[in-house]
Amino acid sequence: MNNFDQVFHEQYEMLNSEQKEAVDSIEGPVMVLAGPGTGKTQILALRIARILQVTDMYPHNILCLTFTETGVVEMRKRLLKFIGPDAYHVRIYTFHSFCNDVLQDFPEKFLMKRDVQVISDIDKIKIFQEIIDNLPVDSVLKPFSAPYFYRRDLEQLISDLKRESVSIEDFKLFLKEIEVFLKVNEQVIEEFIGIHGRSLNDEHIQTCYNCFIKEDLKKSNQIEVFKAIFRDFFNCEFEDEKLLKKARTKLKNSVKDFWNRLKNNYPKHIALIDIYEVYQKILKERGLIDFNDMICFVVQKFKEDRDLLSYYQEQFQYVLIDEYQDTNGAQNEAIKLLGEFFESPNVFVVGDDKQSIYRFQGASLENVLSFYKKFKTYLKLIKLKNNYRSSQNILDAAHSVISHNAHNIDNFIEGISSSLEAAKEKSMQKVQIFEFDNISEENYFVAKKIESLIKEGVNPNEIAVLYRNNSDSIEIAKLLEIMHVPFYLQIGEDILKNLNILKILDLMELLENPWDSALYFRVLNFDFLNFNFVDNARLSLFASKNKKTFFTLTQDVDFLRENGIKFVDKYQEFSNYLAKWRSDSINYVFSDFFEILIKESGYLDYILKSETKIEDLNRLKTLFEWIKEVNKIQKRMNLKQILEDIELLRKNNAAILQESLKLNKDAVTLMTTHRAKGTEFEHVFIIKCVDKHFGNSAEKGYLKLPRGIIKDDVSFNVQEKNEDERRLFYVAMTRAKKCLYLTYANKNEKNKMQAPCIFLVEIDEKFVERHNEMELSADLSNRLELFYVNKKADKEVSSEIKDYLRTLTDNYVMSVTHLNNYLDCSKKFYYQNLLKVPSAKSKDAVFGTAVHEALKDLLNSFKEGKLADKEFFLQRFEYYLGKEVLTEQEFEDSLNYGKLHLCEYFDYYKKDLKPNILLEYSFAGHGVNVDGLKITGRLDKLEILDNIKNTVHVVDFKTGNPDNKISALSMGGDYRRQIAFYQLLCDSSPRFPYKMVSGEINFVQKSKKDNDFKNYRMEISEQELRDLKKMIGLVYEEISRLYFLEKPGCGKCEWCEMKG
Repeated sequence: MNNFDQVFHEQYEMLNSEQKEAVDSIEGPVMVLAGPGTGKTQILALRIARILQVTDMYPHNILCLTFTETGVVEMRKRLLKFIGPDAYHVRIYTFHSFCNDVLQDFPEKFLMKRDVQVISDIDKIKIFQEIIDNLPVDSVLKPFSAPYFYRRDLEQLISDLKRESVSIEDFKLFLKEIEVFLKVNEQVIEEFIGIHGRSLNDEHIQTCYNCFIKEDLKKSNQIEVFKAIFRDFFNCEFEDEKLLKKARTKLKNSVKDFWNRLKNNYPKHIALIDIYEVYQKILKERGLIDFNDMICFVVQKFKEDRDLLSYYQEQFQYVLIDEYQDTNGAQNEAIKLLGEFFESPNVFVVGDDKQSIYRFQGASLENVLSFYKKFKTYLKLIKLKNNYRSSQNILDAAHSVISHNAHNIDNFIEGISSSLEAAKEKSMQKVQIFEFDNISEENYFVAKKIESLIKEGVNPNEIAVLYRNNSDSIEIAKLLEIMHVPFYLQIGEDILKNLNILKILDLMELLENPWDSALYFRVLNFDFLNFNFVDNARLSLFASKNKKTFFTLTQDVDFLRENGIKFVDKYQEFSNYLAKWRSDSINYVFSDFFEILIKESGYLDYILKSETKIEDLNRLKTLFEWIKEVNKIQKRMNLKQILEDIELLRKNNAAILQESLKLNKDAVTLMTTHRAKGTEFEHVFIIKCVDKHFGNSAEKGYLKLPRGIIKDDVSFNVQEKNEDERRLFYVAMTRAKKCLYLTYANKNEKNKMQAPCIFLVEIDEKFVERHNEMELSADLSNRLELFYVNKKADKEVSSEIKDYLRTLTDNYVMSVTHLNNYLDCSKKFYYQNLLKVPSAKSKDAVFGTAVHEALKDLLNSFKEGKLADKEFFLQRFEYYLGKEVLTEQEFEDSLNYGKLHLCEYFDYYKKDLKPNILLEYSFAGHGVNVDGLKITGRLDKLEILDNIKNTVHVVDFKTGNPDNKISALSMGGDYRRQIAFYQLLCDSSPRFPYKMVSGEINFVQKSKKDNDFKNYRMEISEQELRDLKKMIGLVYEEISRLYFLEKPGCGKCEWCEMKG
């Protein structure tokens, strides 16, 4: 038994009988209903290992689908423990990444280019506004006073249709059905809803109902909805006439509400069809795809192209799906198609209907039911009932809430119970419910309780505060900060709402509108520009008195001196810079200009010296990356356009989100209930548990899809909105391992009364302990006020930065570029490779990228048996150069320069082209480590020398004059070290099937000295490899100790000039 088998055996023996059954049931369709804390991820990983143990399948014959990239990584990590390197060959994807792979592997089948782009938020807004602009002035979806009123709804509805795999043709047929239904039933229903409540009797109800149950009536979704509404009435028994009358009125109102909504929305849904068609046409014309199109295209092609479907059916003999309750119609359709070849396919799904909380992503209980119905004859259904996370009190309390849902799976599948049993009783403490007078007291109590828990020895990592909306965290975060309680706000912050980002955007706006004096004054007071505030105040007074703009005043040096402005030169310098930056914004690629602006204005230096520089730098990097992405699409983008795009985002409440940063490993977690899915903590606080916040919340959007559009929709006649909310509350409650605290206040921020949410009332009283904290002592109230007015405490900045840097170095993987940069200058490594300070791509780097890509296409073409073609080579170079961001002049210069050198290179090396090669060979998934230190890399070209001995020669292409690279090629030089690093990768990889015997640096440009091409072939000695290992170890040690923070840099590069 090898080590992996032993680990598998140990983990398998720890499973309970139901879990073992799930792992061992490898043939046929299997559905595992796995509630919170029942170990479903472990089961999935162990089942994959079991398949490989007992079948003759290869790892690549197994497809595992989950919902997040985090889930993909977590699954592969677990698999590594059980099956070792084979884990890298198991096909683990998100649904979107799987479909993207299909699109990329067979672009010719989808009639799209390989470089088709996913549409950005800004382009989506522009396209929908463009479509609305072209609608007739009297369109029902284009109100005269607010033409874009329905833009967001239209975007959402088209997204919903795609997610539910409803094509344009499907939707047309559905609307045709509604049209017929409206015409046929108008008279009967209008008469029914027109009857006065007092006159309404059972005969009226029966007459109306009989219209929908005629045997000759064509079955339709709308009829099923109406029948369900009536059945809800017929199934009830009433004790007296008063209750019966109320029920009749309620029935009539339900019919009236549904009928009016259907009738009034029908014209809008017809208009939606046209918009949907135009939107798809525009996407195709512009080489764009919607994120949801990835799955829709693949599903449609699987239906049309049986060969393509068969290819994937044969490849994936076993399919496993995690979080199956969150699958939408399109995703579920893809699963069904993959499994349809066999009557009893090897499809394994794991899910829990009670945790289906992503209905806004199209997820629904209906898919779980449809899977059950489709494979019922052969299906093995396993229910996991043992919870390894929470105490029994917490589980029972949560169950008493979720049992109020009519749409639990137990109500549709006989013999299934949704209750859970605590496998390890951790605490008998009841669920604590706290009532407060106002929100301030609620927040203060929670913050103090957390502080108290930490003092008692609870690790902050084991405490979480959960809330419904991101805005709920603002006050609690402030309090924790004042109390010096470390916390992690798990939210992708919108950088367009951050003060420091708004400063640089305002400066950019000033360049476009220098005559805007209000803007000018605001910018002059930005701290990073270091103007004297008294001078600014005087300027403002002068501008008002003399009716002159700031722009005019700051250029009038004599006037400034005469009127007592102290730092005249500062204003003159700023005016000169404004003129320079305006010119730069025209003459440079925008991303290059942005880099110039943040450096020359002092903004970047200001960020690097701030107490919160890691957070601020992360926001700046996010903005810079967004600008570069926009710049790639809009090659000639100017300052005005970028500002218009940003303003468009802000007007439409579209965010540019940054990644969350966890600067302290031991920190309290603050996050929304949606983000809490998949987490667990000893102590969980769910705050603001009030009505219309949790439960009974207002519907979003003004336009909805008609009921019945979702296949197998069973939710016709229940308060589906609250069912979704109840599932969300259930998920939040079951995050707690030991203690659960639910809090609410009787008054909101505006001091208006509010009620506790319905879910607090639904909890069985025997599982809770209630506390009335409405009368805080005077002393406590005073302390509360002091906390809110206190100044922000000083932070130990260096400690925070080190904590953050350790999160980067903990999982650090070294490449040869990182190693060379560190040896060249530790500051360069720190800023460029670790912090990734925004830096525009140089013209040389752009040229090098285009050359590399063109070379790859040329070699691929030759490898596929086509004749080497110079014109093809040059065309590919021009194509890739066009994809980069360059000014018109830079593009022209680079194109002419490249064509000259590439023509010569092609003529010189044409005779040496070989088909037996591999290109862009990546070690990213190999898990290569040297003495426990992780390394990675990508090889430009592998030339296979001997197919029997599996020997290869590694080639790396370089642009630039080879005459300047002699030292880099010498022993100890960067290029020599690069080849040695590749040798080490090849020798150390458990998955690399070849033996590297030599390497080569191949220069694409001629030597200027002798006008000849240079390629430097080298073989790496064992001594060199030993020296390199030692060097990697030393550098790794310095990186892990954060030595680069104190180590002097080279003193010459731009990175050494940075402060902070």
